[in-house]
Amino acid sequence: MTSLRPVAFLHLARRAPRSTPALLSSRTMASYRQAKDWSADQYLKFAEERTRPARDLLAQIRAEAPQRVVDLGCGPGNSTQVLADRWPNAHITGMDSSPDMVDKARKTLPQLDFELGDLATWTPPSGSPVDVYFSNAVFQWMPSDQRLPLISRLIQTQASGGVFAFQVPDNFLEPSHAMMRETAADGGPWTAVLKDRQPALAKFQSAQDIYNHLSPLCASLNIWHTHYYHILDSHEAVVEWVKGTGLRPFIDPLSDEDRQAFVASYLARLQSVYPTCVDGKVILKYPRLQKTAEVADAQDLHEKSLQAHSVAEEPERNGSQDPQEEQQQKQDQGRAHGFLQYIRTRDFWLVLLLGQVIALADISSSTFSSLLSYKGTSIPAFQTLWNYVLLNIVYTGITIYKYGFKKWFKMLYTDCWKYFILSFLDVEGNYFMVLAYRYTSLLSAELFSFWTIICVVFISAVFLRRRYHITQYLGIFVACGGLGMLIASDHLRGANYPAEDQLKGDLFALLASTIYAFSNLFEEFMVSKRPMYEVIGQMGFWGMLINGVQCAIFDRSSFHGATWDSQVGGYIAGYTIVLFIFYTLAPIMLRISSATFFNISLLTMNFWGLIIGIQVFHYTVQFLYPIAFVLIVLGLFIYFVKEGSLGESTKPWLGNNQERGIDGVGTGRRAQATGHAIV
Repeated sequence: MTSLRPVAFLHLARRAPRSTPALLSSRTMASYRQAKDWSADQYLKFAEERTRPARDLLAQIRAEAPQRVVDLGCGPGNSTQVLADRWPNAHITGMDSSPDMVDKARKTLPQLDFELGDLATWTPPSGSPVDVYFSNAVFQWMPSDQRLPLISRLIQTQASGGVFAFQVPDNFLEPSHAMMRETAADGGPWTAVLKDRQPALAKFQSAQDIYNHLSPLCASLNIWHTHYYHILDSHEAVVEWVKGTGLRPFIDPLSDEDRQAFVASYLARLQSVYPTCVDGKVILKYPRLQKTAEVADAQDLHEKSLQAHSVAEEPERNGSQDPQEEQQQKQDQGRAHGFLQYIRTRDFWLVLLLGQVIALADISSSTFSSLLSYKGTSIPAFQTLWNYVLLNIVYTGITIYKYGFKKWFKMLYTDCWKYFILSFLDVEGNYFMVLAYRYTSLLSAELFSFWTIICVVFISAVFLRRRYHITQYLGIFVACGGLGMLIASDHLRGANYPAEDQLKGDLFALLASTIYAFSNLFEEFMVSKRPMYEVIGQMGFWGMLINGVQCAIFDRSSFHGATWDSQVGGYIAGYTIVLFIFYTLAPIMLRISSATFFNISLLTMNFWGLIIGIQVFHYTVQFLYPIAFVLIVLGLFIYFVKEGSLGESTKPWLGNNQERGIDGVGTGRRAQATGHAIV
């Protein structure tokens, strides 16, 4: 199976021939020029796969006997051969900017004409007009703002009934290319060299952009996407594939030593995002959009031309607008357009429900802890240890099944420090919060929930570049107001207990709340970039080790006076199960929303705790509790009132198109591809 490439096919309107217009100004085309000295031999390692899109494109051209055909970006001549087989009597010319490619094409097809040229300034020879322009994967190398104008210029040199057909890879968001950009920016010795060169290509224009720009010139315009799948021998074969094209701008400017190190780092990233098949092969997938336009008559074309001219005048009048102001204006318009948009989606109601399930699981773990304490078995590190053991068994098992031991150990070697820090924060946050409840008063400990939210908002804004708008701040304020009412209700019903050491307990609560903020944000960052089973498995693996050591050091004396019976075993099992549910669902919540929304969703825990406590501990309901619950839920609605249809599933640190993120349940990439983050 072969590389998937979106394809556009254009059939020109019948009109009077036009003279060739003035050429475009010769702007710098760094990314295009960097690809000129390609290796024909490297490119042809996958000749069959690279030629398949050309055949598919050619099959859609209805021209029976064109006289002049030009293959733009002919490469080593593989696509030109396809044209010659289809039209043996046509005068076919191939042009390319790479001397090695043109030399290879001339040797392979000596009966055809090939010329060396720069597509940005190339014009057809004088004489009869070109009947068919054919281009197999070249326009993506042009600067983004020159692509469609260049195609328009060439179309206008053709006679009535001519055909312009092109196909380009549309893999900007694919892991194969996202990992190139991520490797280039990871701080390696190559980062400084590549920073000024900006080797990454801009995403190709959308089907709508292509249609809007070219339809006034065409009698028919068909645009579609095709799913091709490369079945390659290994991850190393993926590297060999992209070495022939997209990887070259990244590695060509580097020294031999840096080039080898870059490729090794890039390969490691590919191994983390492309699973291997049962026979060890790797499937390279490229999803594509399909679109077809209808044929227009001459009158329609004239009207469309007038409309296009009218639309084109508007940017000229606003051409002096500052780009930053224009971007801000688009953001403001997007938010205005997004009023109540996310709340009307399925994802919002799922994330709202998910937040309450997580809150219920969290307060259930506290309930089991209280039951264990009443039995005289209060060993926090020991009871939490079993949760990490279960997470490790389940999710590390899944990770090893998907990766294999070799890849798992390699991931462990390269990323262990990240997961150790994440697990350490998670374990110590829980540990210090237990100490806080031991030394300070209940109401004081509850008040520090505010501090966690404040820390999350501040840290995410400063370090993760997340920007909150006024309704989000208002939603946080309303939800926190609901928490304040819950705390007041606890005070009125006499649920508070005296502090053993107020200052010491408050400091523990402050430290735990701060650690929770860092832990939640770090986990949100990790699950947006890595598979969820890997992250949870590593939290279980390192959490088991850290918590086990802590238990052995600090909890040994607690075992002697503890009660051990079947009821205690049941409570520990229940505690482990609800925490397992919490740790399983939390990453989905962090993907589809944010650490901020995650924490304000947890503010309803006290309400669910009261509901459980009515049955378990015979609590009584204070009238402020239902009001407080409604306030918190109202805050959750207000928080998303101006969010667009994707909500917070798109993360600012993953790029505008989420290309640096993973495609998984709850992610922005999944939402962009399917319209739903959870499918």
